[in-house]
Amino acid sequence: MPRPKFLWAYALVLHLALLLLVLRIAQPSLAIWGPVSSVSQAEIHYVNMVQYHERGDAALPPGRVLFLGDSITQGLPVAAATSRGVNYGIGSDDTVGLLARLEKYESINSAAAVVIAMGSNDMNRVTDAELSTNYEAVLDAIPSDVPVICSAILPIDEPVRSNWLDRSNKRIIKLNTDIESLCTNRGYLFVDPTAAMSNDDGNLKSEFHVGDGLHLNADGNAQWIVDLKAALQQLGIDD
Repeated sequence: MPRPKFLWAYALVLHLALLLLVLRIAQPSLAIWGPVSSVSQAEIHYVNMVQYHERGDAALPPGRVLFLGDSITQGLPVAAATSRGVNYGIGSDDTVGLLARLEKYESINSAAAVVIAMGSNDMNRVTDAELSTNYEAVLDAIPSDVPVICSAILPIDEPVRSNWLDRSNKRIIKLNTDIESLCTNRGYLFVDPTAAMSNDDGNLKSEFHVGDGLHLNADGNAQWIVDLKAALQQLGIDD
């Protein structure tokens, strides 16, 4: 038992040892994020979530609908859209992270459909051209015989924050045009609930978000689900 005056040092060494153990296990998946020294809590969260997904995915029966996205998707009650839904949203994820984890999901090969809702976090990390290139790579990685639904990047409520970094509704509209072309050119469905979720100024309606101008509340999710269910029904998925 360490002496009391050395408890702080003992705790620090123990904490570092546990952290190094976690990073040693996760290191292959962290390659997309850069050196281990730069790993953040968000990146560790990504690794943990992918591991949880992978374990559960191995037990999935065929015919599931996979929802792939970031924190907005992670907060979506996918069972309200379809009883076959499986939520593979990860908070803070972007197209780079999504592309890296797609190969972990064996169930994608027998999926009834895949729903992609991605791009919000990319705006603070990559250019529009890079986002489009990454998005196209994601589409290329999905088996060609699996139906795909692409959801538009949802609007934000700009007045809520003083600094959105590189996010803006003007940019979202442009990016959605690019995403729609990528999807419809392949015969995939494109869902855009922007009109129903925006006010007269083009901002996400305050009654649809939790107060941060970005993440949806129950009413926001319900509105999004209306369009997602309609698209799923076009694919013959109505349960």
